[in-house]
Amino acid sequence: MAANADGHIDALARTRISQQFDRVGLEHDVATFVQATLKNPIDIRQLAAKADSAEAAAEMYLVSRLVIDTTNADEKRYLDKLVDALGLEPELVIQLEQQLQPA
Repeated sequence: MAANADGHIDALARTRISQQFDRVGLEHDVATFVQATLKNPIDIRQLAAKADSAEAAAEMYLVSRLVIDTTNADEKRYLDKLVDALGLEPELVIQLEQQLQPA
């Protein structure tokens, strides 16, 4: 999803995605969904509509953020659009970003 924001997913991005799945212990069904979505990306608003709770919205953000390259302008724009579509408050985004920082 996020990694495909620029229209393609290269080998480096696929490796980074797999490593992040392993790192966070992503459940198999979630990993399978994400892999399928990478092959056939969906609209950001459609994706955000699947968040049925604040917790689900936060998890969607975290999964996207784990694989995104924020130095890639297209991927950064995708993340910004996702934040907007999920309706995440800036303070929550800051808290989520802190969760991603190494201990």
